[in-house]
Amino acid sequence: MKPEIDFLMIYPHRDLQAYSQRVLLGVLQDRGFSVHLLFVSGTEGIQKDDKIRDHFLRLIERSKIIGFGFMSNGYPSAEYLTKLIKANFSKPVIWGGPHSTINYRNMSGHADAIFVGEAEVVLQKYVEATINNKDFSRLPQIVNGEDDFIPANKDFFIKELDELPLPFYSNSDQSLITPDHFINSPDYFRSHFRDFHIMTSRGCPYSCSYCANSYLNNFIPDGIKHFRKRSEDYVIREIKHCQRAYSLSSIAIEDDLFLARSNEELELFVERYNKEINLPIGITGITPSFFHKDKIKIISRLPLIHLRIGIQTLSAAGLEAYRRKTINKELDNCIDHVKKLNKKGILFCYDVILDNPYESVRDNIKTLRYVSRLPKPFQLLLYHLTLYEGTELRNRAISDGFIDINDLAYIQRPYTQLNNTYINTLFRLIESTYGLVPAGLIYLLSSPSVLNHECLQKPIKKVIDIAITLLNKISLQTYIWRYLGFKRRLYK
Repeated sequence: MKPEIDFLMIYPHRDLQAYSQRVLLGVLQDRGFSVHLLFVSGTEGIQKDDKIRDHFLRLIERSKIIGFGFMSNGYPSAEYLTKLIKANFSKPVIWGGPHSTINYRNMSGHADAIFVGEAEVVLQKYVEATINNKDFSRLPQIVNGEDDFIPANKDFFIKELDELPLPFYSNSDQSLITPDHFINSPDYFRSHFRDFHIMTSRGCPYSCSYCANSYLNNFIPDGIKHFRKRSEDYVIREIKHCQRAYSLSSIAIEDDLFLARSNEELELFVERYNKEINLPIGITGITPSFFHKDKIKIISRLPLIHLRIGIQTLSAAGLEAYRRKTINKELDNCIDHVKKLNKKGILFCYDVILDNPYESVRDNIKTLRYVSRLPKPFQLLLYHLTLYEGTELRNRAISDGFIDINDLAYIQRPYTQLNNTYINTLFRLIESTYGLVPAGLIYLLSSPSVLNHECLQKPIKKVIDIAITLLNKISLQTYIWRYLGFKRRLYK
C-alpha cells in the first residue's frame, strides 16, 4: 500500500516548472511533511476516462490536505476538481495563488480555506494545525467562511528570500494528468525538465496599470519590501539542487526585473555562474530603463542565448494607459545596444500588448512599424490585453464603459488569443517570420491606401493567414536557432 501524503499540491496547468508551488512544497518538506505535486492539464481526461479519474481519486484518497495554487486561467479547473473531491471525500481543500488573493471576497464556499497573499509562513502553520487537529482560525491571511478575516502582518512574511528552504525538485512524488494519460514516471519528469526557469527575485519596483503586481502589493504588510532579491549564493545552490534531480540543458531567469540588481550584485552572479554552472542562459523581465551599457557589459560575459525585453507599445495613448512612459523612455538607446549584442548570436524577444481599447489603429501602426525595423531575427511575443480583477486598468476600463463590472472573460480567454483584426494579422506575420519579413512590406500593408479600403484588407488577410499556417508547419524556429548558434561560433 502506498504511503499517505500530508499535502497534495494540485497545479491546474501542464507547465512542469510550477515555480511558486515548488517553493511552498519546499517549505513544507523542510518541516518534515510528505508532499506530492500533481499537474492537471485540463480536466477532460478526468471527466471522460474512468481510468484517469480513478488515478486522480486514489491520489486524493492518500492525501490528508489538498491544496490548489493557480492564476486566473486555472480557476475553471480548480473549481471543477474541488467539487469532484468534495463529492467523494471529506478532506480539507484549500486555495491560494494570485487569483484567489484578488478574488477572495467572492470565492468563499468553494474551498475550506482561501489563502490571501504570500503563504510560505502561514501555510506551514495551517498544515501543522490541521494535521494535529488544532484550531487555525486565528491565523492571518486565511478566509474560511468567517467574517473576522485577519490581514497579513510582517511576522508571517519572509523578509529575506534567502531564509526560504530550497524549492521542491524531485524525480518522485510528482504526477501529470493530461486529457489522455496519467503519468508518474520519474524518467518523464527528468526528460521534460531540461529548460529550468528560475526566479531570483520577487515583486517589481514598477506599478504598471495592467499588472497584478500593483494590486498584490496591497497584501504586503509594512516593514516588508515589495521588491526582494535572492543572493547569488542562494541562486547557484538552487540551480545545483535542481541539477541533481533533472537533466538540465539551459537556464531561464524569469524575474520581473533581473537587471534591477546593482552592478556589484551582477558581477558576483556572473562570476559564480560561469565558474559553477556555465549552461546556456536567457534572461526575461528586461525593461529599457535598466538596459544600461554597464549592466550589458557585465551580463554579456554569461553564455547568453536570449534576452527578453518588454516593449508593450510605442503609442503615447498606450504608454499613458499602462503608466510606462518613464519605463520606455530609453527604448531607442536600448535598441542600439541590441544591435551590438545581436552580432553575438543572442536571440532577442520582445513583448507587445494588443487589443487595448485606449489605442486607435494609428497607435497600433506606430508600434507595428517600429517592431518591423528591429534587428533581425527576433522573437515577437504578442498578448491580448487581459484586464485582470483588481488592476488599475480594469477599474478604469469599467469606469469608461469599455467592459461590464461582471465581465469575467479574462478567466476563460488565453492571454495569447488576439482579436481577429487586420492589424493583428500583420503583427502575427512578423511573429511567425521571426521578424524576417521586410519592413518595407509591413509599411506597404499598413499604408492608408490599404487601411482605407476594407475590400483590400480581406483578401490580403486571407493570404497572410495561409502563409502563417505554412510557416508554423515548417518550424522556422529550428533554423533560427541553428543560424544563431553559427553566429555565436563565428563570434568566438
